[in-house]
Formats: sequence, structure tokens, C-alpha cells
Amino acid sequence: MSTVLFFGDSITYGEYDGVFGGFADILKRFSLAEFTSEKAKEVTIYNLGIPGETSEGILKRIEPEIQARISDRQDAVFLFYGANDLAQKEGRYLVPVKDFALHISAVVDIALKFTKNIYIISILPLGDHIDGKITPNGKIRRRSDVSDYNSHLKRISTLKNIRYLDLHDLFSGSKEKLLSSDGVHPNGKGYRFIADYLRPLLHELWY
Repeated sequence: MSTVLFFGDSITYGEYDGVFGGFADILKRFSLAEFTSEKAKEVTIYNLGIPGETSEGILKRIEPEIQARISDRQDAVFLFYGANDLAQKEGRYLVPVKDFALHISAVVDIALKFTKNIYIISILPLGDHIDGKITPNGKIRRRSDVSDYNSHLKRISTLKNIRYLDLHDLFSGSKEKLLSSDGVHPNGKGYRFIADYLRPLLHELWY
């Protein structure tokens, strides 16, 4: 049996997807179907997304969460952070980019103690209608910050020799069809898109 842990914020949790429950739940169902049809070995998928979480939060909980669930170096950890970190409220970033990079780097170092299979997922593009605009929750997000924070995620991935999954570029061409009305979270089609993209990466665990 293999284990896959998905860490992240409300996007990992599956917010705004009342049909499928988010990409992690879609993958759970697919994994179960493959196992019950005897096409693949058993894989346990944990959705450990917490709405509103930033890189500061995952740094505090990553080690005990992994210790409680991973027992094999072939298990996998996915990290999907940044959409909250880069938000500004009352003129201040929730987590400034330099702190964000330090947090994610430290999180990766901790995860590497348990498994070599670590994946960093890029921050998704923003809907055009919210770029630089104050949203009802009082936060501002900017496309330029998405690019800046993503560049640090990519650099960390290179330095740590782990995979960087660029969903940002894959989403960009069809983002208005794949994002919810809030311009931050995927809609049902967007979550299905993410699940379909990640599924081949998990085949190495399933077969």
C-alpha cells in the first residue's frame, strides 16, 4: 500500500466544488475504483488542505502530519501553497515573499526526511476581474505577486531536486473557464482539470 498526502489551503480542501469535492477527492475515488477493479495496488490519499492556511501554518504542522501517515520512502507529498500568502490586507502581505520562500524551503527539508517524492504545485492564475482589486473579504491579490511567489517555488524545487508542477501556465489559457467567480478558486471543471493532470503522476504509485 502507498500513501499520498496533499497539503494546501482551501484549493486543496476543495472549496467551491460542491459536486466533486475538489481534486484530491476526485483522485481518491479514482484510486479506489482502480484498486477494487484489481487494476492497481491500494493507495491511501489524504486531503490535508486547511482553508486559509499559509506557509507559516504548514511549517508548524508538517512533521507530525507526515509522521502519523507515511512509512515508506516511496510515498508522496504534494505542497500547494501561496494563494493566501501573497494576499494583502490593510497594506500588508499575509506572508511576505522572502518569508514565504524560507517557510517552503524548510517544509521541503522536513518532508525530505520521510520521502524523496515531493511535488510543489504552482499558484494558480488570478481571474482578470480581481487583479489588484479589493475583494469582499478585504484582501487584494495581484498577478505580479503570483509570478514573484511562483518564481521562488520554482527555484526551491530546482535547488532541492524535486518536481515543480506548473499549473499556472496550464490554467492561464482557459482560466476564465476553470476558475470560480471569486477568481481564486477553481470551479468544478478546474478541479477536474487538476485531477486529470495529477493522475499520471500517481500511476507510479498505483502500478
